[in-house]
Amino acid sequence: MDFEIIGQWEDSKYGLQLSVESFRELVSQTREGIIGYLSSGLIKDIGPKMAAAIYGGVGKPAGGAAAYSRYLPQKLEKIRLSFQDSRALRDIVARLSPYGISVKKAAKVLEAFGGNAMEILQNQPFRLCEIKGFGFKIVDAIARAVRCSPSDPLRIGGGLCYLLDEAEQAGHLFLPYGELLQKACLLLNEGLPQEEVTRPVVEARLNQLLVEKKLFCDIRRVYKPELRKAEVDVARKVLQMLSDKNSLPADMDAELTRSQKSLGLTLSEKQAEAVRMWDKSSLSIITGGPVPARPPPCG
Repeated sequence: MDFEIIGQWEDSKYGLQLSVESFRELVSQTREGIIGYLSSGLIKDIGPKMAAAIYGGVGKPAGGAAAYSRYLPQKLEKIRLSFQDSRALRDIVARLSPYGISVKKAAKVLEAFGGNAMEILQNQPFRLCEIKGFGFKIVDAIARAVRCSPSDPLRIGGGLCYLLDEAEQAGHLFLPYGELLQKACLLLNEGLPQEEVTRPVVEARLNQLLVEKKLFCDIRRVYKPELRKAEVDVARKVLQMLSDKNSLPADMDAELTRSQKSLGLTLSEKQAEAVRMWDKSSLSIITGGPVPARPPPCG
């Protein structure tokens, strides 16, 4: 880990010592990080090929820039000004670009964490899961690069929420408690040489999230709170609809004919059948997109 330190050298009984006034951690200037920054969009007219050429002039970033200076003075001036104007964002982009993180998403990190962003990326990278658009697996890769503990509570919480998000994408509102634990243990130990994240540790973290009301459990079913609320709201609405008295026309077929003529449209038989269902039930569920009726044959 490298630091930039500002201070003064002073004599002491132990010899010459540096009296530190301020310091900051320096982002590792990897080839991928520098090229990612140069081609990130922060500097106009510089793409990946140009960035690689600038970097690779003599194998080092400064030398590469110098090698290109006789050809690209205006572009290099843009780089210099960009470095001055966006130092904080530059460091975040350099840290995250090797993982495919865009400048726009890197800017979200700066917006969320401000001056603490680099410290959080180094020591609490799983807080990235708090920002929309940062998936667990990308954050996990970032965390492993800084040797974050596999049993970090933030990592375990992020893994549990990731699994619930996956279930939601598959059409499920919840996961059974035991199934969620089993899946989490597999996910959190994926790629590790041995099982470092034990089931009791995962369960303790899950129970903590339940106590903090960040997750919800009902009859051994674990939900994200917003999905549990949505399920309850829909159930209440269904009960209300079933108890309401519908005031439907006495002759549904006649009303269908009148409405189609008035609106200038023709329903398919399936669409007309769906409308007639109102006469038989207080509640109808329609799935899938609309299917347009076939136009009448020409001639």
